[in-house]
Amino acid sequence: MANVKGLSVSGDLIADAEDKTFFVCASPHYEQVPDLRNPGKTKEKLIVPVQLPDGSEMDYYPNKSSVKMMAVQYGIKDMDAWIGHKFEWAIADQNIAGQMKKVLFVAAKRFNEVLPKELK
Repeated sequence: MANVKGLSVSGDLIADAEDKTFFVCASPHYEQVPDLRNPGKTKEKLIVPVQLPDGSEMDYYPNKSSVKMMAVQYGIKDMDAWIGHKFEWAIADQNIAGQMKKVLFVAAKRFNEVLPKELK
């Protein structure tokens, strides 16, 4: 089986999912990405590789609130400390550039479960 590559997780993708949990499966990192509000410009975004309950892996672009929640739960000094830990999303409708969209937020819930080492 081959996973589709290059997809990022979104509120629309997760909204109807029964299980809204995920694991951080690799090192979070920053990259320069196109700024959707200012064509021709870029901005630095945090990319968090995640594994969904069905085993698929995608990139997650957390908003500031979600980054803070992840840091509060598993550490602010080193994002690699998040690897292997389980989180859960909440969904909210938010106005993004004039359009209502489903947005992911990391919920304030800490799990004891970690991603098995053989899956990391």
